[in-house]
Amino acid sequence: MIHGLFNTNKQNSLYYGTTPLCLIFEEFIKSQPHVFHCPHDTAITCCKKALKTLETTLHNTNTPPTVVYSILYGLQEWALSPDMTHL
Repeated sequence: MIHGLFNTNKQNSLYYGTTPLCLIFEEFIKSQPHVFHCPHDTAITCCKKALKTLETTLHNTNTPPTVVYSILYGLQEWALSPDMTHL
């Protein structure tokens, strides 16, 4: 993702002639920033579930609590960044 290689519908539309729109919320083009900012309830639920799974996995593998906190905090701040210039 850091190098802009995250596959999205926007990218696929350039090469395969498919729709660039988000398949969940067809009012938006599915770009890299959209993946983290899709306002549809389904996308928000999936994101929360994935973060919870990550947190559970980190705890189950005996990751130190301060590291778990740092990872989750960093991911949440990164995903909530309004400009997403880091993509």
